[in-house]
Amino acid sequence: MLGFRIAAASLAGRNLPSVLMLAWLSLALGCDGELTPETRSVAPPRLPALAALGPGGTAAVVAQGKLEPAGGVLPILVAPGDRIARVHVAEGDLVKADQTLVELASLAVRETELEVARTQLRESRSRAAANAKVAQAKLDVATTQLAKAELEMQQAQARFDRAKASGGELDLLNQQVELNQNKLNQIRAAYGDAATQRLVTRASLDQQELAVSQARSAAESARTDAQQAIQRERLSVETARRELDAAKLTVESGDAQSPLESLEKQIELLQLQVDATRVNSPTDAMVLRLSATRGQTTTTAPLLHLGDVTQMICRAEIDVAEIRNIPINATVRMSSPALSQTLVGHVQSISRMIGSPQLASPYPTARVDWRSAEIVIAIDVADSLAAAQFVNLQVDVAIDASGKVDIVPVSSRDAASP
Repeated sequence: MLGFRIAAASLAGRNLPSVLMLAWLSLALGCDGELTPETRSVAPPRLPALAALGPGGTAAVVAQGKLEPAGGVLPILVAPGDRIARVHVAEGDLVKADQTLVELASLAVRETELEVARTQLRESRSRAAANAKVAQAKLDVATTQLAKAELEMQQAQARFDRAKASGGELDLLNQQVELNQNKLNQIRAAYGDAATQRLVTRASLDQQELAVSQARSAAESARTDAQQAIQRERLSVETARRELDAAKLTVESGDAQSPLESLEKQIELLQLQVDATRVNSPTDAMVLRLSATRGQTTTTAPLLHLGDVTQMICRAEIDVAEIRNIPINATVRMSSPALSQTLVGHVQSISRMIGSPQLASPYPTARVDWRSAEIVIAIDVADSLAAAQFVNLQVDVAIDASGKVDIVPVSSRDAASP
């Protein structure tokens, strides 16, 4: 019991969690407070990384943490139901962004489908270009025909106007009608006068009436022909305009009916499928785990895991009661039996989210009824390479709560030493 009292007195006032202190004492001492032969012969298990006490007796905050890349671990997934044809990397390889990691068996089929779609697109573009040229040619012809029809209508109207003008064909015909009518009137007057009746015969009267009818018929026919010529040209103009509109619609519909857009979308889809069968790295990283083997059928499980290990962090869970004791940029020490050295880092951030701890404590007597906050610890660049050897390793964390003491991990046997 004397050893128990000394140990308890030495730990009093050092701000260590009570459960950890009791766990340390229970492992260092027997149930009756004395070291037994069994406890002397069996080395105690490793405790969390404890803080070396400073001159003022200030203790560190201890916690559990997990090592991981600052950018996280990237699982590489593919669609299930395919088969792995080639694996181009091994665990531990450093890969560059867009470097091919794995090829799937369906790659050859997808590439063939993509090439077929590209060929169809080229052929469709050629046909569309040829159809566009034909449609444009028809449009040009229709435009020319319309211009010609409008010109001919203008000429027909001009001829009609000239024919009606003084000295024109219609004007002369009208004059001829008028002359013949005057002569007919004279003959009729003479034929109806008893004094001059003997000078005019009925045949001459009939002949003059026929001449008047012929002159009127010729004038009317000329007028009708001129007007019909104008109407024909108007109809030609209207026909030419309709043909021009149809040619324009042909040009516009040629673009609308072309399957180019749908083929381009199909090519985009096929390109995505090709990219999916050639698994490339999304970033510069290290291959942390490789689960893919040649001939293996793909499932929903990741083929491999990547991570940028140039900057490592530790995500630790601390008791909410200790948040106020931890300053940003506080020095942190991390240790584990798997590590050949103690890692050094600094507190980068403290989460605002509070919840139950997710990391199981390796110590059976540790509390389970507590609330935790996550802190992110940026591991010093000098120690990132050592930390990168064990991604997701759970480590003992000791945080300098005062910013003055040097924090080092110690074992339970070291703590029990006088």
